[in-house]
Amino acid sequence: MKEHTAAGPDGIPNAALRIAVAARPDIFLRVFTACIRCGVFPRCWKRQRLVLLPKPGKPPDEPTSFRPICMLDAMGKMLERIICDRLQAFTESPAGLSDRQFGFRRGRSTIDAIDMVVSTAREALKGKRWLGGTKEYCAVVTLDVKNAFNTARWNNILTALERIETPAYLRKIIANYFQDRVLEFGTSDGPEVGSVTAGVPQGSVLGPTLWNVMYDAILRLNLQRSVNIVGFADDIALVAVDKYLWRIENHLNAAVGQVREALLRLGLETADQKTEVLLLTSRKKMESQSPSQWGTAT
Repeated sequence: MKEHTAAGPDGIPNAALRIAVAARPDIFLRVFTACIRCGVFPRCWKRQRLVLLPKPGKPPDEPTSFRPICMLDAMGKMLERIICDRLQAFTESPAGLSDRQFGFRRGRSTIDAIDMVVSTAREALKGKRWLGGTKEYCAVVTLDVKNAFNTARWNNILTALERIETPAYLRKIIANYFQDRVLEFGTSDGPEVGSVTAGVPQGSVLGPTLWNVMYDAILRLNLQRSVNIVGFADDIALVAVDKYLWRIENHLNAAVGQVREALLRLGLETADQKTEVLLLTSRKKMESQSPSQWGTAT
């Protein structure tokens, strides 16, 4: 636990909890062991206090200009860490998550995701010549998921855990983790409390791994052979390589359609205004196709 982070709804600072754990680790061990054995995440640790952080350069009167962060009790985060470590021991095994997910995983970073895209582009462009040669085009379409973490459906997460054959005791306590969650937030009329029915709390320990488990189905879609998918958290890059632009356009539009349909099945959708297209080529004379509309076909 970091000592200088803000306390959760119970007001207990991390520094005090560290002292308590050091003094009587046996008590904490008994409590957490009982929670795991019984499959119960105590209700008192399911409270989350909402804090809105302004995004730099965004208008203050727009709801999307703020990033929601949930302040959680440190005791609950300690139990989340135990659950998360056990879940990751499974998801990071050879039979676990797709190698194409680079977000929220130890030993992986944004640099690794970018390197995969760059390596694909470099391979396409390294040929000797265009006409009758081996040079190819490389195009990238990036997709952003709208309000991703706040709208993740719990039933989809639990279904995904079952699909990848997560141990039953972990599925049980995670299902309990989702029950009876409440959100505390401030309004102009004073503090309010509301029920939470979806989403993975931003600021939680367990939430990012649960997101990856649910999102894994997207990264395992059976796309055209010329199209690769790369993920970083909720962001997606579709990378296509081919000799002809018209074929890249067809393959990318088909891939974007597949991704959108799969996201809809999970109750998610793309923020289409944030879709971007990048064409990488060493060719001086371009074909007539324009990449401006790639990734916009439905």
